[in-house]
Amino acid sequence: MKDYYLVSKELVVSNKLSHLDLRVYNYLCASYNVTKHKPFIRVVDIAGTFFYTTQEIIKILEKFTQIEIDNKKLLLIYRENNQLQFEMPYYKHFLQDLGFKIHNYKSGFDNVKSKLEAINATKDTKEYLFPKLDQFDLSDALQDMPDEDFDKIKVDQIRYPWVYHDEKTRRTNIK
Repeated sequence: MKDYYLVSKELVVSNKLSHLDLRVYNYLCASYNVTKHKPFIRVVDIAGTFFYTTQEIIKILEKFTQIEIDNKKLLLIYRENNQLQFEMPYYKHFLQDLGFKIHNYKSGFDNVKSKLEAINATKDTKEYLFPKLDQFDLSDALQDMPDEDFDKIKVDQIRYPWVYHDEKTRRTNIK
């Protein structure tokens, strides 16, 4: 599951992880063995990927052991035969809720596929300003807009609200 991995939205919404922590956790999720429901964690690989020392990565992993979501720890660390062993109880539970079973992950992917099809089947009926612009063209359009016109726009009128917030921050920093 190196190219495709799932992360629970509760984890992102909880604000318990910093940006770097979330990147490391995403890396752990991408390395998770869905067939055996076992994490594959090599501290040296993580440190090399993010250009940190192994001690800094171990501190981040220890921080994960303190975080609970839905009464499940993000990570458990224990020693076995002089090696660090890891478990990811929250992620394992999350995958089981999606239908991933040990040695049978097809049903999980089928469930995810059906949920994505249901999401894509719903139409967004909201009318947005600049409906045909992607986020980059929208950013250019907002930058070229005079301050009076920009002040009339509300964030919920734009399909990509982060572009509005970025432009508003840019304009306040310039003034």
